Amino acid sequence: MLRKPKAAPPQFEAILALGLFLSFFSPWLRSMGNAVSAPEIRDLLSGPHRFLSSFHAGSRISADYRLSLFLWAVPIAAAGILIAIAMRRYRDWMAAAAGSLAVVACGFLRHEVEAFPFHTLAWGAYLALILGIALLACSLGRILSR
Repeated sequence: MLRKPKAAPPQFEAILALGLFLSFFSPWLRSMGNAVSAPEIRDLLSGPHRFLSSFHAGSRISADYRLSLFLWAVPIAAAGILIAIAMRRYRDWMAAAAGSLAVVACGFLRHEVEAFPFHTLAWGAYLALILGIALLACSLGRILSR
């Protein structure tokens, strides 16, 4: 009886997840000339956005402030992959989920930046996008190679 070869350990996914985790703390936005990391985006929105959110629950400003919390899902998912790999509980779908989160977060941020003058995406957001796509591709490659 032929035995199926054992899958390679997810070392590449660990490197990508670590890079995705670290990219979260690098500059994701250039706001009026200042570099803003992903954790600081919510603080950037907290002044006027938070105040106006209390009066207009369904407005775009309110949605921006609430959805900025979604960005924290990216490093949490990346850390989850690293923990799962360390505990030998890693599954291929985990990298697909984390990669998808990173791609969606960058897409959301890119869409929002277009609406605000003097704001552009910085290199950290592009790095997260590239690493998210790579995680997604690695995961799909492992799933399809079964």
